[in-house]
Amino acid sequence: MQVVGICRFSLLGRGDWRPYRGKPDDEVGRIANEQAAKLFAPDRMERRLATFEHITLPSLKAQTDQNFIFLVAASELIPEEYKARLQKICDEVPQVVLRFFPLINVGKA
Repeated sequence: MQVVGICRFSLLGRGDWRPYRGKPDDEVGRIANEQAAKLFAPDRMERRLATFEHITLPSLKAQTDQNFIFLVAASELIPEEYKARLQKICDEVPQVVLRFFPLINVGKA
């Protein structure tokens, strides 16, 4: 059996977020742009990366059974600075698989 963990890391897309509820598909792009401004705000991204690097990944490294995959689903729209930092952080743990997705329904990602 293969154990797979999934982490949404600033994944931008239509999902269960309140701003998307009851909105028609033709409004998703506009809503996504509004959400991106909040999701990728520098203060938020700094906190998110710090938490991921100093809490989430150390706990994965410390697992006694290393036979698992930890999929990190992130948005292609993350500013390049944060995308590169996230990639570098994820590269430190062999079990971590980082994937960047376009604006997508969370379930499809």
